[in-house]
Amino acid sequence: GLRRLCHLPSLQLVCLRGCPVTDSGLAHLAQLPNLETLVIANTRITDKSLPILAQFKCLEFVDITGTSTSKQAIEALQA
Repeated sequence: GLRRLCHLPSLQLVCLRGCPVTDSGLAHLAQLPNLETLVIANTRITDKSLPILAQFKCLEFVDITGTSTSKQAIEALQA
């Protein structure tokens, strides 16, 4: 799964649109220090993933449309 991507620390863009990504799977991506763009639209992530997203230092764009994330959690992430 996503654990294999951890061995590619120079990755800057990951597109997982429509893949069966879960909150626990997304946690593996936190080990990608140069990730700038993350597309996880139409996946199984929930509000539990948003604290993980907040850990990304270089993240400039994230697409979470079509997920089970709440408006309140998204607003907290943007703050």
